Amino acid sequence: MNAHGHEFIVVVDSDDRPHGYVDLEALRDRAGPVGEHRAPLPATIRVEDDLRAAVSMMFMHDVRWLACVDRNGAFAGFITQPGITRMLGETYRATGSTPH
Repeated sequence: MNAHGHEFIVVVDSDDRPHGYVDLEALRDRAGPVGEHRAPLPATIRVEDDLRAAVSMMFMHDVRWLACVDRNGAFAGFITQPGITRMLGETYRATGSTPH
């Protein structure tokens, strides 16, 4: 996590379904398998859901990121508030539009 600049990682089972996450700070000075230090995911979002649903769920659960799952419930990545903000900014710059 340190080597790649990750603040957290998602813990998945043998079917790639997410079962929690570990935070870098929670792992400091700890020993044993990573899975023993996992916290539950407050929510997940499907990759086909829209950004409004993702942002709404982030606010509902007071989190800055969500794990994304595919149609089979397998971990497909994650989405973050800073990532959404950056993407929307790039969209407005590319179109020459300004947000209202």
